[in-house]
Amino acid sequence: MSLILIALVQVAFAAPIMPDDKPLNDSIIVEFGQSGKMVFVIDNPDDFERLKNMDINQIIKELDLPTSTKDGELTVVEIKQKDGHREIVTIYEDIDETEVTVGRYKVIVDETGNRTKVKLITGPKKEKILTSEPI
Repeated sequence: MSLILIALVQVAFAAPIMPDDKPLNDSIIVEFGQSGKMVFVIDNPDDFERLKNMDINQIIKELDLPTSTKDGELTVVEIKQKDGHREIVTIYEDIDETEVTVGRYKVIVDETGNRTKVKLITGPKKEKILTSEPI
């Protein structure tokens, strides 16, 4: 799963490498609506079988994305580690503004006007629930 989402970021930022915007042989592109697009990059047949068993609505719910009224491009990446820890990275790009959110940190780059402004916003820490197993 993490490979799929990491590949989404690579595809989003790899425009110079793939100038024709052609999908790779091992890519699945799902287009919906006027401009909606999801890209899945599959490395092996086992991952393809796992993808066939996944529920796209559940994937979207788990990403817990805020609804946005902005016009721009939103790229979402889920980074999942082997220990089960996961991090959601969102990148919103518009003509003069870019927002990158990682965990509780959001960096906003505003390029309107003569000077570029960078703002860092730190959200509140989420409490971690610690569980202990009996020895």
